[in-house]
Amino acid sequence: MSKLSKETRELLKQIKALSENIDILTKVTAVNIGKEEIFRGKEKKEEKIEILGKMGLPRSIIAIITGSTPESVSAIKSMKKPKPAKPKTTQDIKPTKEGVEEKNEQGTV
Repeated sequence: MSKLSKETRELLKQIKALSENIDILTKVTAVNIGKEEIFRGKEKKEEKIEILGKMGLPRSIIAIITGSTPESVSAIKSMKKPKPAKPKTTQDIKPTKEGVEEKNEQGTV
């Protein structure tokens, strides 16, 4: 396989960026056209941000659509993410007659 020239690599990078921008434009147009249906019953900004995030829109575009800032969009999206499960330690396990029993979150069996 021959090595691509610097100009060809730059052109491919620009084509990829253009393709991504077209994808975003398509999604924004779809949101604008179907805004009433998409946001029906969703009055809170957090709900709208969640929907737009699931559509794959970048935070800067979500901020424009919701009248917010990219930073607040990031903060709201991070609050919605599920927290990873806490790794189990030996303190979470209690020996029993049959073997081992795990404690629940309150520390009981």
